[in-house]
Amino acid sequence: MAQWTKDRKDSGWFLNVDDEDTQECYSAIANHVATAGHFTDSAIEKFLSDADSWLIAKANAIGATVVTHELPNPQSKKRVLIPDICNAFSINYLNTFDALREFSTKFGWMK
Repeated sequence: MAQWTKDRKDSGWFLNVDDEDTQECYSAIANHVATAGHFTDSAIEKFLSDADSWLIAKANAIGATVVTHELPNPQSKKRVLIPDICNAFSINYLNTFDALREFSTKFGWMK
């Protein structure tokens, strides 16, 4: 996966996260997660070291919708879930199946 990503880094498929708006959104998300008071330290560390936090920050910065297979669970302590952070920051998100329906995706057999 790393090589595939590296080979496509200039393809326009990937958005930079070093812009000021994304950095500010990331900082707000990191602060929210760190001060929420109910996440375990390992949950906070994992969330902030993974791509999810950057994905949410970028979506917030550009007004995009996040697509995720995760379901909200505000009581979660061992995992920081994408929908819960999106809800905290009023960022639109869809589950994977709703996104496929919204984009009228159709799968079929190719001959």
